[in-house]
Formats: sequence, C-alpha cells, structure tokens
Amino acid sequence: MSSIIPVSTSRVSSLLVTQSLLSQIQSNESDLLKIQNQISTGQRISLGSEDAPAALRAIGLQNLLDRKSQFKTNLQTNQAYLGATDTALANASSLLASARGVAVSAADGTSDATQRGAAADQIGNALQQLVSIGNQQFNGRYLFAGSKPGQPPFELVGNYVRYNGNDQQLPSIADLNNLFSTNVTGNQAFGAISTPLQGSVDLNPILTRDTKLSTLNGGAGIAKGSITVTDGVNPSVVDLSHADTLGDVIDAIERNPPAGRSVKVDLTAGGLNVSIDSAGGGNLAVLEVGSGSAARDLGIARKTNSGVTPIVGSDINPQLSLATPLSGILGSRSSAKITSAGANNDLLVVAKKNGAAYDGLQINFVDDGTVTAGNEQVTYDSNAHSVTVKIQTGATSANQIRTALNGTATFAADYETQIDAHETSNSGNGAVAIGPTVTTSGGSGSDFDQARGLTIVNGDQTYQIDLSNAKTIEDVLNTINGAGASVLAEINSTGNGLNIRSRLSGADFSIGENGGQTASQLGLRTFSATTNLDDLNHGLGVHASGGPDFAIQRKDNSQLQINLSSAKTIGDVLNLINNDPNNQNLSNRVTASLNASGNGISLSASSGGGTNPLVVTKIGGSQAAEDLGLIPVGANASAAATIGGGVDSINGRDANPQEVAGLFTSLLRAKTAVLSNDLPQIHRSLSTLDTATNSFNAVQAELGARQQNVDALQTQLTNDTTSLTDQKSQAIDTDIAASITDLLSRQSALQAALKLTAQISQLSILNYL
Repeated sequence: MSSIIPVSTSRVSSLLVTQSLLSQIQSNESDLLKIQNQISTGQRISLGSEDAPAALRAIGLQNLLDRKSQFKTNLQTNQAYLGATDTALANASSLLASARGVAVSAADGTSDATQRGAAADQIGNALQQLVSIGNQQFNGRYLFAGSKPGQPPFELVGNYVRYNGNDQQLPSIADLNNLFSTNVTGNQAFGAISTPLQGSVDLNPILTRDTKLSTLNGGAGIAKGSITVTDGVNPSVVDLSHADTLGDVIDAIERNPPAGRSVKVDLTAGGLNVSIDSAGGGNLAVLEVGSGSAARDLGIARKTNSGVTPIVGSDINPQLSLATPLSGILGSRSSAKITSAGANNDLLVVAKKNGAAYDGLQINFVDDGTVTAGNEQVTYDSNAHSVTVKIQTGATSANQIRTALNGTATFAADYETQIDAHETSNSGNGAVAIGPTVTTSGGSGSDFDQARGLTIVNGDQTYQIDLSNAKTIEDVLNTINGAGASVLAEINSTGNGLNIRSRLSGADFSIGENGGQTASQLGLRTFSATTNLDDLNHGLGVHASGGPDFAIQRKDNSQLQINLSSAKTIGDVLNLINNDPNNQNLSNRVTASLNASGNGISLSASSGGGTNPLVVTKIGGSQAAEDLGLIPVGANASAAATIGGGVDSINGRDANPQEVAGLFTSLLRAKTAVLSNDLPQIHRSLSTLDTATNSFNAVQAELGARQQNVDALQTQLTNDTTSLTDQKSQAIDTDIAASITDLLSRQSALQAALKLTAQISQLSILNYL
C-alpha cells in the first residue's frame, strides 16, 4: 500500500501542490478499491503478479484439492457398488442356508420319491434365484461379471450354469498412489471357474532370432546395458540397451568385434555360442561393463584365459509366449553349418523332425575331378549316417549343392539344405570348396503331434479340437477358446506350460486324446499313467478290498485276478495287468493301456486268442473295477467287448472327471443326487457345498473389510481436504480484521486529502502577504 504524500510548505507553484494532492487522492482511492475487493472476495490477491510465490502455492494446492474431490467422488460411487454387492451376497447367503437345510433333510434316507422330488424342486428354485443374484446390475454394470460388459455373467445351459464373465478386478483410484478393487467377480463369490488344469509338461521353447529378450531366464529378461567383447588385448564395448530380440544381440556383437578381429555368434536351441577368428590368437572373453549383468543374463560371461576356444553359452530358458512356434516347444532339430572361404556360400543342413536320432550325420564334400559345376553327385548312406557330395572345387556354388541335396529323395526325406541366412546378404551364388567333415548335432525331444488334436468333454458335449493348422501357441489358445467348449486356455504364470479351466458349473470336464499324443505332450490329459487312484471319481478314490478286486477273463477262458492293494496310480494298475505272471502268453495276452481316444483304461486281446469273450467281473463285491471305469456303475461285469481289426477291446469310461468347485456345482450335484436318492453323492455335495460356502463367507468378510477401508479413506480425504483448504487460505485469503482496519485508515487519509485540497483551492495572494 502506498504512503501519504506530504504537501510542501515552501514556496512552490499552486499547480505542483494541486498535482500532489490529486496524486494522494488517487492513491487512496486505489488502495480503498483494492481493500474493498479483498473484503468482498475474501482473497488477498486476484492476480498472480500481485504475489507470485503465494499464487504458485495456491495453484498447487488447488490442483490437489481438485484431485482429492475426484477421489472422494470415486469412493462415494464405488462405495455404492460395494454396498449393492454386499446386499446381493447377503441374499445369496440366506438362499444357501435354506438349500443346505433341504439337502440335509433328504440325506437321512427316509424320504420317499415325492418328498425327494419336492426337495429337488426347492434346491432347483434356490439355484435359479442364485443365478438371478449373480446377474444383478447396479447403475447398468453387472456386479459379478469382472471386466466383461454387455452380457449377463451367469447363464443356465441345460442342466448346467455357464459363467460368461471373467476374473478381472476393476481398480479405482482412492487417493494418490492408492488403488483399490471395486468389484467381486463371479468366480470369487460363487466359484464359477475351475482351478487350472495345469500342464504337467515343461514346454521349453527353443531359441530363435525372434525370441524376445524379455522372455529369457524364465521371464526375468536381461539387464539393459552393455557388454565388453575382448581378445585379451583390444576390448570392444557392445551397447545392448536398445536390443529387443536375440537377433538384435547377435547382430550387435558381430558388428562390434575387437579391433582387427571377427566374431561369430551361433544360436543353439538353448543359448548362444561366441567364437573369434583363430588366426589372431589371444584370449576370447566377454565381460560386464561396470556393475551390469547383461553378459551373465545372456549366459556368455567368461573371464578366464581360454585362448580362442569358443564360449559355449548356458541355457537361458525362454518363457512361452503367444508367438512361440509349435515346432520348437518339445525339442529341437539337429543341424550343421557348412562354411567356405569367401562370401555368399554358407550352407545349413537341418533335420525335418526334432530328436537326437538325427544327430551324427556326417557331411563330406569331395572333388575327385569327375564332376563339373551344375552336375554334382550325392551319395546318402542312411545306415552309415553319412552323405557325400562330389563337387568341382571353386566352381560349384552353394545353390547348386542345395539343389543336389534337396533333390536326393532319400536325403530330403529326413533333412533339408538351406542357404545360411545368418551370412549377410547370402545369395548362395558363391563358390564352395572341399573342407573338413561336418556333423549334425543339437537334436532333442520329439515333434508336436498336432495333426490329430485333442478331445475336450464338458457336460454332455464332446469337442474335437483340431490343431492341424496351428503354427504358434496363440493359435492353440485361440482354437481351444473358440471351440465353444466353455473353457479358458492360457499360458501359465511361470510361462512354461498351458492351463485350461472350465467355466461350466455342474458338469464333468476332461481332456483326452483324439487318437494321438497331443494332450499328453501338452501335459493336459486328465487321465494319465501318473493319475493318483485317490483322485478318481471326484476324490472318492478306488475302493480296493485288500484281496483280489476283479477278474479279467481272457479269450482262452483263463482268468487274471487283479489285487489293487499295492497300486497308487493308474500306471500301477496297468503294470499289474500287463505284468501278471498268468498274462505272459503272447497269443492270449491281455494288454492294458490308456484309451487312444478320450480317457479311460483300455483292455485289448487278439480276437484269435480263443472263443470266449473278453470280460471284466467283480470279485467278492469289490467296487474297484467300477471305480476304475472298467465296469458300469451298478453292474457286476463289463459291457461286451468291441471287435474290430482282429482285436477285442474293452474301453473303460473316464473315472477322473474334473469339475468347477463352487456353489452352483454343489447345488446342481445335490439336486441330481436327491432325485436319485444317491446318499453318497448327497453327502459329497453337502461337503462341497460347505467348502464353497466357507469361501463365499470369506469373500463376504473381505468385502466388509473393504467397505470399512473405503469409509476410512473417505474420512482421511475429508481431513486432507480441510488441511489443504486451510493452507490455501493462508496463502491467498484475506485477513478480514486487518483489512477492515486498513480500510478505515485509508478512508481517513482520503478524507484528509480531500479536505486539504478544498482548503488549498480557496487560497489567494492575500494569504501570502
């Protein structure tokens, strides 16, 4: 605020005095206007230029206040969703208690058919109401659909309930750097998706130039940074910070060798091999730069003085990805590189199938002066595992050798010759010279049997999954998920296999073969040699008697009596049958194996082994053969064997179906068991219902805790808003008491200035005489 301008008492002109007084009046009026604005608006400044530091503080505080206001709105909105969810779960809880009571009343074995029918109807009504609760909406959003909009999450499909939602959480911002989940998924609340059927096979994909660095080392990737490649004298720093794939790494290393040297990086199925030209001598090493770990992460770090011996990299264990080719998930193909001096002449011989059986092929180039370029001769000896190519040294090109080898039918049946794309701009037109014998190596595993696919049974439907056109893991997942089998297929969390989950409650779910090995190779077959007997029949297991449990009548009318007391797995059962001392006559032998299609145990025997039927019968009332699926439920003997192709076969049923463990499955099983008066199944369904209800109650408790947390967050936001508002007020708001005092002072100053001006305007020359 400006000060009071004094009036000069010396001899000055009237004009100067008048101008000084007018300036004083204008200053006072300006100050009065400013003070009046401060009092009327409540703000000390109206423009940032009036107090720049305070204005900056106020802007920052206002931004925080705006964000806190939005957070508070988020919490209020999501508290409403959580409240609606809590109400829905409370209604469901009452339904479950009622349905359980009905099932318990039917489990005493005294109810007649009419009473059981009425009880089943009550359970069915509770099930329908539970589906309706699961499909409740609030403000247009399905409460239990996860992140999937536009479709009711639960759907009655025949005698089953299908979940169309997903398992995704919907996060919301509760405060700065504070996310909280705003929903409960249908799977969390009701148990709508089965536990993952985890692939039991480690699918370890082979490395390619396109392998992403982020998938290496089990998904940990490699540290971004640089490595040093040295021959012991001349170090070369190779920047890998921008590398995305192994191809980028290989190219970067080969483009930046130690001065005057050449470095080659070969890609194997599991790692990298680094070599340096031998002519220059020295000690090849790959070192870290500073505290980095890129060389170790790539498996090629070496400090020792090993001369020019190539660095053989360790396994860098890539994860599965959607782009992983199926040709490389179960092993690798044997190969050999043939290099010649000069350019455009490197060749690669690659086996057409995975497996170590293709290792050890010796490849020789000879020049005996009998052939000319373009007329190469190939001799392939599969027994000696060698191939000899007669060439004209210095004239025969790599392309001509490739044509000759691939044109030899016996060789081309097992191997393919390619122009090595790793040699820069390799056209294959360069001349090839004779050299040392090259031997194929690196083959492992086996080929993926995708031609026949696999079989998924879910509910009353069987789905044949055709993978014949699949090229990558993504193709496999899309084919399975798009088959309409009500399953979810995905890469597992560790990236070394596949998981499949069912979303059809109340249904038996299984994965089996379609005449091949696809399901077993993926580790997804639900009935295998390693399946524990205790897991069969939804965990009811196999009831062995302690003595002979069942008899297999052979075609020659002799019997095999099988005692399962020592068996723990399906494989043990197969071994007991196949290794039975009375089952070693080849002409009448009964062979036990897994069904070639679907699941179950298969018993087969030559149709010419006798005139009697192949049949399985119980011994002493033992339920074991029934539990294994060899005898129909409630029967004493197996169904008649099928005859075809000179073989009699008994194909047992799948005794290890999977299911969605949840409320809907328990109620559906209970309804069916009550109708059929199946007391063991009623008791089982009550047990699974109790387990599912405990999980349901835990979700309710967690939801209550979440609501309490939201209340606490709302209180905290209110306190934060009050504090921030106070800080903003201190920065820019008016001190009313001080401003009023100042206003009165300015008014007095203005009045004095006006009075003095009036007096001065009345002066004449007489006042100065």
